Amino acid sequence: MSDQNNYLKRTLAEIVNEDLRTADVFKKFGMDFCCGGGRSLEAACAKEGLDPEEVLMALQRLQQQEEKPDDSDFKDWPLDKLVNYIVEKHHAYLEEALPMIEEYAAKVSKVHGPSHKEVLEVHDLFMALAWELRVHLKKEENILFPYLVHLAKAERGEEAWQAPTFGQAGNPIRQMLHEHDTAGDVLKKLRAITRGFYPPEYACNTWRAYYRKLEELEGDLFLHIHLENNLLFPKAVELEAKMQGA
Repeated sequence: MSDQNNYLKRTLAEIVNEDLRTADVFKKFGMDFCCGGGRSLEAACAKEGLDPEEVLMALQRLQQQEEKPDDSDFKDWPLDKLVNYIVEKHHAYLEEALPMIEEYAAKVSKVHGPSHKEVLEVHDLFMALAWELRVHLKKEENILFPYLVHLAKAERGEEAWQAPTFGQAGNPIRQMLHEHDTAGDVLKKLRAITRGFYPPEYACNTWRAYYRKLEELEGDLFLHIHLENNLLFPKAVELEAKMQGA
């Protein structure tokens, strides 16, 4: 990070792609590196009213730690390996976490909702998000992802490339991006209503666990969406263009 001016011009997505650990830094500062990953570090700081020097110092401290693990270098992974990782890591997480959070949401709303309006707002927002995420995952797993795996195999000569029934990868990808933006907006509302997922001092253990799981969900979705928006989808469009021109 010797040339700070040039580093400030780099996008959040580029920085996270190089070192996934930087995602934790951006999350700490409330910077959107997934749906808003196309912003430069400088522009993102300005949007959030942050001191760029403070953010740069946090990133500098990170670089002085141990080198990032090799298995986080997702940008060099083939499409099918990246798809499998997203399904096995992030889709599997959602399948396990959503029912658990739904149970917390129901209990906390029933007990505390009558006297805490924000709890009811959080419940409604989360339940809508959970439903949308389940539909979204099925679209990816049943429509888009099988084609992306096919693309990877076709590039390696394991299969003959065939155009998808939906025309081209960009068609479902545009819909996925839109749904990612919608999910990102809901996460922002949840964080705002819960004051950073911080329950009242008198909150019961279930309420505290509920907000902890919501914050965990936010963190996982940020990484999940980053991998798709800023790595998987661009790689897919590029590879498809290559196969079409072959």
